[in-house]
Amino acid sequence: MSVFSPSVFVRVSVVAMYIVVGSIVYWRLIPRLSSTAKWLATAMLAAQVLVIALSLELRLVSQLAWFFDLDKEFNIPTILAATQLALASGIALAASVLGRALPFSRHLLHVALAFVLLFITWVEYFLSHKRTYMPFGEWDYVYLAIGSVFALTVINVAWRSPKPVRIWCLSLMAGLAIAAAGALLVDLIVSAPCKRLGLYSESKCVLRTIEESLELLGVWVVIVAALGLFSDVAPTPSRRTGFAMLLLPLAIFACFALHSLFIHGTLGWLKIGIKRQQLE
Repeated sequence: MSVFSPSVFVRVSVVAMYIVVGSIVYWRLIPRLSSTAKWLATAMLAAQVLVIALSLELRLVSQLAWFFDLDKEFNIPTILAATQLALASGIALAASVLGRALPFSRHLLHVALAFVLLFITWVEYFLSHKRTYMPFGEWDYVYLAIGSVFALTVINVAWRSPKPVRIWCLSLMAGLAIAAAGALLVDLIVSAPCKRLGLYSESKCVLRTIEESLELLGVWVVIVAALGLFSDVAPTPSRRTGFAMLLLPLAIFACFALHSLFIHGTLGWLKIGIKRQQLE
């Protein structure tokens, strides 16, 4: 039987993860970004922290809890994750477009990164509710195959590139590894340890919350790496480019939100959320 509250365990674990990873990123990576990229990276981190905090605080006290539940689909955390993945994809493509003089290997990296992130966005947002959560199911093999090919591409580019680019390649791999740790490794240990350690809250293993938070944190590191590749190509972007970068996540978020609102509930988002919360 656990000697500590599951909710306390979740809060301490999530805060510790964000403090450790965030401190390293702000110490080693953020100073290398352009001014606009720094603002965008900080805004994306703040959005994650806000959504996770609301998820933890509203879990037991509000009928609106479904909207911020990290373990549900087509709600605000899902939309935020999809938005940030799509944002990183767009940044990678923009770096390829602006860096016309880059060698072919760099263009290949940018395009491959954009494709991989769009694929993950599609699977996690549109197909996640159809996946089975058995360890190493069919989707895990798809991820491993695509991830292996992409990793070889990143290693090849890093080997041929100067030190600043190698840093961003390493950061990119670190971000994807953090997200993969949340998506795969926690699934492997989630059942037995929860029962043995008493980490169940409201009939749900609290490791799921840690898993989803870890995935979001990995996505943020990927965004920082994509912004780093972009800053290497455009260290001083024009005012129009900077404005477009800041506007892009808002536009993407609005598109996903409208999709959830109108496609997945003809009676309205609020009514569906409250109804699902009551049924659960």
